[in-house]
Amino acid sequence: MRITALLTAFLLLVLFAASGVSAVSITDDLGVTVVIDKTPERIVSLSPANTEILFALGLDEKIVGVTEYCTYPDAALSKEKIGGFSTVNIEKVSVLNPDLIVAADGNSEETVAHLRELGFTVITINADTIDTTLSDILLVGKATGTYTEAENLVSSMRTELAEIAEKTSAEEKPTILHCMWTDPLWVSGSGTFQDEMISAAGGLNAAANEEGWVALTMEKFLTINPDIIVVDSGDGMGVGTDDALKNFFLEDPRMQSLTAVENKQVYVVNADIIDRGGPRIVDGVDALEGRMSYTMDDAAALLTEKTAEVMALCTECAVEKVLAEANVYLRNHWEGLRGEKISSFAALEALLQKEFSQGAMVC
Repeated sequence: MRITALLTAFLLLVLFAASGVSAVSITDDLGVTVVIDKTPERIVSLSPANTEILFALGLDEKIVGVTEYCTYPDAALSKEKIGGFSTVNIEKVSVLNPDLIVAADGNSEETVAHLRELGFTVITINADTIDTTLSDILLVGKATGTYTEAENLVSSMRTELAEIAEKTSAEEKPTILHCMWTDPLWVSGSGTFQDEMISAAGGLNAAANEEGWVALTMEKFLTINPDIIVVDSGDGMGVGTDDALKNFFLEDPRMQSLTAVENKQVYVVNADIIDRGGPRIVDGVDALEGRMSYTMDDAAALLTEKTAEVMALCTECAVEKVLAEANVYLRNHWEGLRGEKISSFAALEALLQKEFSQGAMVC
């Protein structure tokens, strides 16, 4: 079967060459060889990650249809919708008459097979690692006549990933748990896209003993006790607009003994950049790396807390003096701290406590 497909592809390429038409042969992530006889002018994307890749390659004007979940970039919102990720509307796709459909492994086999039976050219990509994401960008570039743009994009992404790796190579590696749902507690174990991103960011996956995406019991979850908990934005897997997952960890009484909760290291990461295998995986790795050290926002929150403590001790002093003391601390000390990793909440608090102990005496 495989040999027959390759021979067919070869014969088609010979025919196209003889007729003067430029054609390319693509072997997609499912091992299917597809011949594209001309540069596509009407492209339909069947997944959010594919849509992001197509836009990143400058194909905005050629994209005629996307799924309802394709929300990035903003220009994708105005494209014709062809159904959901797993509920593709074949009729809507047919009306758009695409000359290339970029499918994903998550689309049903029946959907892809039906589209091919109707005569549409379909390639399927399955970006389940950082490396396959990079190779898929090149594959899409080859299929759409934007290979140079794809090479430039991949080169830029590799450079940024290398810079993050260099920055974190000598640091102590905290344990990080990625949670995308809380009912049940759904986490990313070994062999997942997020597992690789955590490693690339300089961390250790706290759920590495679990394989794949797995639902844990509350008892099992509490035994993991990570240094840092990272949750998807929204209500889970990017759904909704509030921070329901983060609030769950901060408010549920059962979670209060966890190190990450005690140390205020529960963070929200945009689900789109941590769950989609597209050009923004670099942003996802960078976001994870940034959660491994305390930031100016963390310092500002502690300053506010300490200011309140000082004001409580100094009933007769002017509020302006206390706030001035806080501003002096920020100006004189934060520039030096900002270039350092402050991986312990206690360490950051200790750095501020000394200054505010002195600050209590300014009045």
